[in-house]
Amino acid sequence: MGARARAVETAKQGRTLLPLLLLAFALRIYNLAGTEFWFDEALTANVSGLGWQGILAHLRSAPFEHPPLYFLSLYPWQRLLGTSEFAFRIYSVFWGVLFIALLYTLVRLLANRHLALMAATVAVFSPFLVAYSREARMYSLLPCLAILTILLFFKALRQPERPAWWLAYLVLLATGVATHYFFAWIWLVNSLFLAFLALQKRRISYWAVAAHVMALAVVLVWLMAAPGLRASLARVWQGEMAFGLAYKMEK
Repeated sequence: MGARARAVETAKQGRTLLPLLLLAFALRIYNLAGTEFWFDEALTANVSGLGWQGILAHLRSAPFEHPPLYFLSLYPWQRLLGTSEFAFRIYSVFWGVLFIALLYTLVRLLANRHLALMAATVAVFSPFLVAYSREARMYSLLPCLAILTILLFFKALRQPERPAWWLAYLVLLATGVATHYFFAWIWLVNSLFLAFLALQKRRISYWAVAAHVMALAVVLVWLMAAPGLRASLARVWQGEMAFGLAYKMEK
């Protein structure tokens, strides 16, 4: 496809996607400050207001807390826009709308434009995605990072001779895990996919292996630096939280 044809195709996709993005924005911003912070949102406002050093110190030592990146990114945001419900929640709205554009791009890459449009339309009206895009929590940023990471993963697989793709993929893997620990599932699934390709006698780039190993190293470094996380894992292992706690309360 020539440059002119690509430009025409990009413009066509933009005309298709833009109305959906505007509708998604309208659904997510409507009456955004109509309710006060609920408990977890209030925690977000409190932790993100501690400053960069305070955020890191708190999240390193406190058990059952999230990784620091979301709160670190919110600190300059609240310094710029203030600490109102609207100021905090509009940050999530931005990521929620961007997720739809990234989802469209990923499905377009792996399938076709019609399926991409269907996926984006479902995402626009999804009650879960709308709700999480209106909360001052990391749950709209997280799927955004997940989609972008998967997108780069397949881009890198299609162009294994370009290590820049794998470097960008590594940065996103580390960013995702630094946002929420459940992002480790993305690392695991992609690692299993690489193992599957290896079993199929497909050539696996050394850069792909290095990216996954280095992302794991980032997690281990944070684990060693965060006594709160280690204490949390120990208590979960002992059955003091999650289903174990529910079972004890039931008895």
